[in-house]
Amino acid sequence: MHYLYQVIGARRLSAVEYGELNAWMAYLSLCLAAGTVLQFVSNFKVLTDRGFRTLATLSSAAAVLVGVLILSGVIPVTPLVAGITTIALSLPFYTLIGQFQARQAFVAMGFGLFVLALTKLSLLFLPVMATAEQFYAAFPLATGMATVVLGIFTLTTVGRAAAEKKRPSDLRTALPGSVVLAVAMALLPQLDILNLTRLCDAEELGRFARVSLFSKAVFFGAITLLQISLPFHVAATSPEARRLDGFRRVVLLERTGLAACVFGSVVLAWISPIISLRFLGFDLSGMQSWVLLSCLSLTALYGHLQRLQTRVARGEWRQAAAGLAAVGAITPIAWIAAPASVPVYLQLALASYLAVEVVERVLDRLKSRSGSIARTSAS
Repeated sequence: MHYLYQVIGARRLSAVEYGELNAWMAYLSLCLAAGTVLQFVSNFKVLTDRGFRTLATLSSAAAVLVGVLILSGVIPVTPLVAGITTIALSLPFYTLIGQFQARQAFVAMGFGLFVLALTKLSLLFLPVMATAEQFYAAFPLATGMATVVLGIFTLTTVGRAAAEKKRPSDLRTALPGSVVLAVAMALLPQLDILNLTRLCDAEELGRFARVSLFSKAVFFGAITLLQISLPFHVAATSPEARRLDGFRRVVLLERTGLAACVFGSVVLAWISPIISLRFLGFDLSGMQSWVLLSCLSLTALYGHLQRLQTRVARGEWRQAAAGLAAVGAITPIAWIAAPASVPVYLQLALASYLAVEVVERVLDRLKSRSGSIARTSAS
């Protein structure tokens, strides 16, 4: 539903308006990483049932008030105001999500996230404001609606499920990795469009934003595979398991996923003119090179995210942060190089991502070899 929201935006808005909306969403996603961290912290800082009800009540009341003010026109729906209100409402929302998660009330947690996506999509079909305003207002209104739904769930769920107890010391150990991963999940899918907001005009940015709809289909499909295979990947890549059959199987799965992304990139680039015009309502004829380069760029970023998530899961958050910083180096490189067009930037970005991948693999190989020598010497 979140993806369909973007497809509708690409059809209804002009290229300039859609480019501005995508840039706004990219910056907003970075700010919402704070909500992801709050959700994680809530699993360690579990509120009492009374405190949970109080938080849910106050959050719901604030969400209703903001919704009424937006719909009545008292709060103007500008990108800045919509962004601020979305961030303000998302912080208690993700805290509530984390409290439900700690209590293992996954039905309430999942339904809240479902209502958020459904409301954001549904608001695009209600003629209550101008077209462009609908897309910005959908974010705070949907977050508010989901918060109210979670508030209602609080009255029926809290007290029935016991919270999972975790030691406060575990939070200090796990929090840095959670911050790194939250920033990575928010930044990497949006990294190219964030850079292009400073490198090209609004018209060209909007054209790239439409192209990125195809690229993100490949990226998020791969992310789904990553979430499923992560526990097996972490277990197989531990130092003591590197010589077992499980390690070879997971490495094969990892490489198969990357190969599938490359194959999917070529296929999407080939069929993009037909798909875009017939099913999405805009024409990408003559832009196959944009689609291919964007898909390959996000495939490389998926490989980096795979490595980051595995390192965080194994407690190696410093190495993960260093890898994220290395990938993010494309931003100053692009500003200095000032590529003349979107395809030139995408070629530069792809080369940078692949260079970081090669360096990290060499460093991992050297680290593994030195560890093997140390273990042999000790034995």
